[in-house]
Amino acid sequence: MSQTLSTSAREIFVVLWVALFAAMLGVGIMSPLLPTYATTLGASGMVLGFIFGGFSMARMIAMPVVGRLSDRSGRKRFISMGLAIQALAALAFIACETPLQLMAARMFQGLAGAMVIPISMAYVGELSPPGRESYYMGWFTVALFAGFGTGPIVGGVIEDHLSFTANFIVLGALNFIAFLGVIIFLPETGQTGQNRKSRTEIAYRVLLRNTVLRGMFIFRIANSFGRGVIAAFLPLLGEHVFGLTTTQVGIVLSANLLATSFFQPLFGHLADRIGRPGMMVVGTLIQSACMVLMPLAGSFWNLLAINLFMGLAGAIAIPAATGLIAVEGKKGAMGGSMALFNLGMSIGLASGPIVAGLLTDMIGYRGSFYFGAFAVFLGIVPLIGIARHLQRNNDYNKGEQGSEEIE
Repeated sequence: MSQTLSTSAREIFVVLWVALFAAMLGVGIMSPLLPTYATTLGASGMVLGFIFGGFSMARMIAMPVVGRLSDRSGRKRFISMGLAIQALAALAFIACETPLQLMAARMFQGLAGAMVIPISMAYVGELSPPGRESYYMGWFTVALFAGFGTGPIVGGVIEDHLSFTANFIVLGALNFIAFLGVIIFLPETGQTGQNRKSRTEIAYRVLLRNTVLRGMFIFRIANSFGRGVIAAFLPLLGEHVFGLTTTQVGIVLSANLLATSFFQPLFGHLADRIGRPGMMVVGTLIQSACMVLMPLAGSFWNLLAINLFMGLAGAIAIPAATGLIAVEGKKGAMGGSMALFNLGMSIGLASGPIVAGLLTDMIGYRGSFYFGAFAVFLGIVPLIGIARHLQRNNDYNKGEQGSEEIE
């Protein structure tokens, strides 16, 4: 079996990579700006949590439906539709005058995210050669983290030197360009010669009987809870407590995400060779420790260093996780499996800001970060169960066979 992509598969990979990078760059532009924008509209800590959580709430509702439909009727239409909606969401942001309107715009944007991210990952999961899933998923999610990681720097610079509104214009333009690229260059999955087994439609209650998929779903909730806390409240911690500028906050957020992006191919390769659950445990421990240290940083340089280490933690864990999901998805319902995994992310990203907002209003920023660190740490529990299960099935090292057939 070939360990590399064919020429046609590489071309598809490039189209999806560029489209996801452009889409995530547009979303990332908003990251350092949205908390300040929301507070100028009168949002409290709890309301800010709902504004950030609204994006993931919409994804959480739409993703299961979109994932199953993509297994039934193909991936391209959902990816292109999501990019078009994302471009339109930029116009909605410009028109917002109240926190409620901003929340609605974020939910509209979240609907688009439900169509782009998990379906693109399902497409690449089908393309990846057996035994190399973590490596190729690692390279693909570079686009996600590099786009989202570059966005805060771009957004901060645009606001400091142009205007806040200019960010929405750039966001819309980037997603429209990505939409055109997918429409013109991306074939439908049925035209790529991939194994049709991965496009079998399977009910989620059946998918959740699979030990690996169920454990990864729980792990992703815990892991993303911490990410949600950071996305919503690190900008406010930096500006209000440490006295950082918008550009400095953007650099800190970007450092976290770009470190994850840069090291993913390396750790994806290692995960394919030495074992995926163990890599995820190591990454989780580092991420939890970094969250404890963030409110103690006290300065720009300390906060930057902590976020670089947290980015490294993500690079260790995420390719291993997505590779493991790709292995399971090849046995049936790749779209559904990726949607379930990303649904866990949406639940974590939605609940993290909301819970952290309540804690911030009651006890301040430090308590919200500590609680987020504890939630991340709990993600180790399902990983231990997955490792034991794979070991019993002689799959621990590479996961090439998967753990359970899905029927």
